[in-house]
Order: sequence, then structure tokens, then C-alpha cells
Amino acid sequence: MVKIAHPSPARSAPGRRDTRAVCTLKPQLSTVDGWWEEGFNGHNGWAITPLPGDSTADDDAGAADQLYELLETEVVPLYYTRDASDLPQRWIQVMRHALRSAGQHFTSRRTLMEYVRDYYVPSMRGETTADEAPTA
Repeated sequence: MVKIAHPSPARSAPGRRDTRAVCTLKPQLSTVDGWWEEGFNGHNGWAITPLPGDSTADDDAGAADQLYELLETEVVPLYYTRDASDLPQRWIQVMRHALRSAGQHFTSRRTLMEYVRDYYVPSMRGETTADEAPTA
């Protein structure tokens, strides 16, 4: 099984809700935005990359073409290529990479350390952060 997330980047909400799929050993196939922009490493799933152009219709058509191409040439063959024991060994490797990379990168510890470094410490020093609204 693969987790396919194919929102239009301009209309998708950034977040990490799809990291749950990785915790159940489901490799991700998604547009490069939100958490996947940060999490995709080339070994843990597949990415639909943004295409140049301003038209949402063109972007959607290009992304759909990429999705079908990835499914036909990489995802489906990888899943159905079995060894002598009838196991999809290369698919299992992608699953392992997906779990390993998400488990190492998307942790509560990392989130806490980033909040401390980027928000709490600057706030304690009286500094403004990039996400703060202007007060003047």
C-alpha cells in the first residue's frame, strides 16, 4: 500500500498529518509541499515536483501526468516485483527508508528544540521572530 497525497500545492494546507502513513510503513507519493517538501529524500517514497508556469490548470495536468507516470513506471512495478520467496524486497526497502527517515526527522524532541531555539529564546531576549505580527 502507498499513501498518495495529491493536493494542488497552492491549495494544500501545510502540515504533518501525512506523517502518520509512514508510521504504518506506507511510503508516500505526494506533491512537494508541506511536510513532504521537508521529508522527501529520494529513498522514502516518490515526489511530484512543481512545474514551471502560472496556470493552475496546467499545473494540475502536469502533476496528474507525473502521478500516472510514477505509478506506471515506478510504484506499481516496484510493488509487484517479487523474489523467490514472493516478497517485494525493493518495496520493503522503500518502506524501511520511509519509517527510518520519518522516525529520525519528525520527532517531538526536534519540534520542541526548534520552538525553543526559534521562538522561546528570542522572545525571552525581547527579540521579535519572523512569525510575529508587527506591533507598531
